[in-house]
Amino acid sequence: MTVSWRHCLVALLLVPACAGDGANARSGDAGYQEYECSAPIGKIVREDCSKVALRYEGVSISGDLGVGPVEASGSFTEQALRQADDLVALLKEQRVALCNDFNTCKLTVSEYRAERQASDDSYVAVLTLKDKLKQLDAQSAMQLLAEIQKIRRGATTKAEPAPAAPSDAPGLSAVRFAVKALDRGQYVDGTLDFNIKSPGPARVEGTSDTDGYGFDFVVEDPRSGHAGLFVGCYADRGPHVVRWTFALRDQRGVKSNDVVVPIECTGRAPSGLTVSEVNVEQTDVALGASTAGTVRFAGPGRYPLQLHAWGDKPGHGFDWKVDDPAVVQSGFTLSCYADRGQYDVTWTFNASDAQGLHSNPVSVTIHCR
Repeated sequence: MTVSWRHCLVALLLVPACAGDGANARSGDAGYQEYECSAPIGKIVREDCSKVALRYEGVSISGDLGVGPVEASGSFTEQALRQADDLVALLKEQRVALCNDFNTCKLTVSEYRAERQASDDSYVAVLTLKDKLKQLDAQSAMQLLAEIQKIRRGATTKAEPAPAAPSDAPGLSAVRFAVKALDRGQYVDGTLDFNIKSPGPARVEGTSDTDGYGFDFVVEDPRSGHAGLFVGCYADRGPHVVRWTFALRDQRGVKSNDVVVPIECTGRAPSGLTVSEVNVEQTDVALGASTAGTVRFAGPGRYPLQLHAWGDKPGHGFDWKVDDPAVVQSGFTLSCYADRGQYDVTWTFNASDAQGLHSNPVSVTIHCR
């Protein structure tokens, strides 16, 4: 059987960030996800931030009143209109950022509710001023401008400054990727370097202001001061830049400093190292038995290459190395457990070069009977 990569769709690259985001999540009602954050935050129900942004789309105080573009210098009425429009844009930006912070376990439920309510109250207050803007004399415009400025101060001022980080807070010293420009569907391995004093598991967070990019995962034993991860680019998007922000939280929930790394998604068709096909002798395999296969690869890459195979069932996965650039095909064996009932396992293969740049994936399903 031959499986061509051109006809494969692999869930791994539909969410181009390292696994872990879905491990503690389950779908709830209305498409929301219930998610278990590390202590002290606990269980949350994530919001759809794209729907939050839609609430503000098309809202323009000056536009709703039939007023053309207003100049930075002008009457008090024009200034009030301009500042009202600016405030709506600010509130949208803050509300979406607040949603993203909550979804990535940066706020407790009570903190999120309080900040969400304050943001929503400011938004409603701006909208209630719209009717007052229809007919204003200079004195009324000055008063209304003061009201808008008061709302803006409330929107941009936090109730309390964040407490200073404790002296034993974790520190994130570097996030390294050998390649920072990726073609469509490509992804690259990276390394985080950190210092952490608190014992126990730590959580790595990766966030971005680009829709669809974000993840978190747990480092069970952070004592080495290093952790691996990967980031990628969607296969169905044009050129864009993803501004990643990475941070680490210890088991107490204390957050490290942020490290920002921009990754360029070129929008080009994948080039370089590719896996062209995977062949297996049999797709129906008896329990306790095995089947042989080969993976074929081509294109430039920095040797040695690593070939990776992983299944979507526990206990299925292995890696092996290819040192010789003349080799374009390598063999493998896939086995079915003897002590499990009948099951299907989808194997995914890809290759990575010495820079950590990964090829496209190719998948094949084995039926263990």
